[in-house]
Amino acid sequence: MTAVQIVNIWLASLVLMMYPPNKMHPNDLDKQEEYKTHVNEVVKDIQEIIYDPNHKSWFGGRWGRAQEAALTTIIAAEESGGFNPDVESGKVRGDSGASWCLMAINIGRGRTSEGWTGPELIADRKKCITAGVNAMQRSMNSCRKFGMLSGLSPYNTGRCIRNERISVSRISRATYFVNKKVPIDDDVLRAHRVSP
Repeated sequence: MTAVQIVNIWLASLVLMMYPPNKMHPNDLDKQEEYKTHVNEVVKDIQEIIYDPNHKSWFGGRWGRAQEAALTTIIAAEESGGFNPDVESGKVRGDSGASWCLMAINIGRGRTSEGWTGPELIADRKKCITAGVNAMQRSMNSCRKFGMLSGLSPYNTGRCIRNERISVSRISRATYFVNKKVPIDDDVLRAHRVSP
């Protein structure tokens, strides 16, 4: 099994632990299998974005990208209720309709800093994830003086709040779930270079 495959399985396990298939689709084995397939597709996109050699991770160290991938996965899962297809398709949107796609990008009828509209985020999952990762990094940078665990407070609330509950929870879990069984970033990047 390659380092890329291990990371994908690990990221999927984070979602399936938070949103178990039997809870998402009780008594429907076919839908449970469809759900697991969908989770694997989404985390593969997250992994491809975070481990792209041109991407600069906010986190440092041997597992910096792994931490960022875990954090992105946790945010997307929680903001979308476990990768709910109705959120991904735009049928359901949070913040009175102002937030778009799995990453709950709050732009209303405007555009992301990359220039994408809400419908464009819905049409292209990788644009959604990229916009979310960039917003997450801007949030983390803007709150450095409050410490790492408060870094997502602007993403969650629109302003820096020391020890903001959701930020602390998400960042703590993302760093906790990275362990020595997760391939180091260099191994995953090397696997990307040799894959066709």
